Amino acid sequence: MSGITVPADRTLKQPTLGFCRNPQCREVSNKEFRFTVKDDYFCCPKCKADQEPMIGVLTMTHLLIPSPTGPVIGLGGVRYQLACDQDRAYLATATNNEAATDNAKIANCPGCIVMANKQKIVKPTGESLSLDSPKP
Repeated sequence: MSGITVPADRTLKQPTLGFCRNPQCREVSNKEFRFTVKDDYFCCPKCKADQEPMIGVLTMTHLLIPSPTGPVIGLGGVRYQLACDQDRAYLATATNNEAATDNAKIANCPGCIVMANKQKIVKPTGESLSLDSPKP
């Protein structure tokens, strides 16, 4: 049996989102079907597809918030913290399929979106899509 495996060093503080590109699974026109991954080894809950590129793990894009005492040091020494985890001092590894941005409209991490809403940052939309997704 084939399948997709969630990266071993992926954060466990936020749910992992998977996607399926099968047109029969779409719920919103021109967007891939997204679902919460419940196991380390998974397939599409609708069509049972279990191989790339049909399904995969959605890149979790965290929101960077400027903070004078933040553990993440950016360009020119500006300090940041991740909205969902103020103590985390790294953004991504070569294998965890995570990223970070200071653009709230791109962040799709559920914890970051909740914190952005609480802090009244520009309403996040979680529109971080794969590169080959169609433009709206």
